[in-house]
Amino acid sequence: MSSSSSQTSYKLYYFNAYGRAEVLRFLFHLAEVEYEDVRIEFADWTKTKQEMGFKQVPVLEVDGKRLTQSVAITRYLAREFGLYGKDNWECALIDSFVDNCQEIIEKAIVIIKTFEPEQRKKEIEKLQAEVPKEFEELEKLVGDNNYFIGDQITVADLFFYNTVSIVSQFASNFLQTCPKLEALRSKVEAHPRVADWLQKRPATSYTG
Repeated sequence: MSSSSSQTSYKLYYFNAYGRAEVLRFLFHLAEVEYEDVRIEFADWTKTKQEMGFKQVPVLEVDGKRLTQSVAITRYLAREFGLYGKDNWECALIDSFVDNCQEIIEKAIVIIKTFEPEQRKKEIEKLQAEVPKEFEELEKLVGDNNYFIGDQITVADLFFYNTVSIVSQFASNFLQTCPKLEALRSKVEAHPRVADWLQKRPATSYTG
């Protein structure tokens, strides 16, 4: 599946958590490409962040060169591993789907970064009220194929699955009016390489 050279050296920096980096780990696992999964403990972040571009993670290091921003890294790896669209139109459809998912993720990130109890409660209630409607809009983009684009899994499916996982920390039943999305989530989870990673990935007490 991968078109990337077997000699390429990859190193992924992120917290010891799932969050924004988990879709990247899915991509590596589906493509069967080796990489170094550098998991930063939160206690070490104050010191470590000085070494990261824009003082944030995830950061992908490719043969010593570093790339920042989770969605940019996602698209780069998807192209390298043959998990993007077959033409510019399919790539644009995938981009649209991913960008809409990313907007949903940002609502969850606000909660993760909010520590004051009353404000955090308000943000959770806001997310619970808004995300079902946003997933209903995503439902309209899903056709009758096995996956979002045709019969082969792509980065769009992985990104959607990770979005659902992140949002599930704060809301439930938000796909109950979205049968196509629920079916897509189940198909992604049942994919042999996805299921294998879900079974063997390191456990973490922090999923954000």
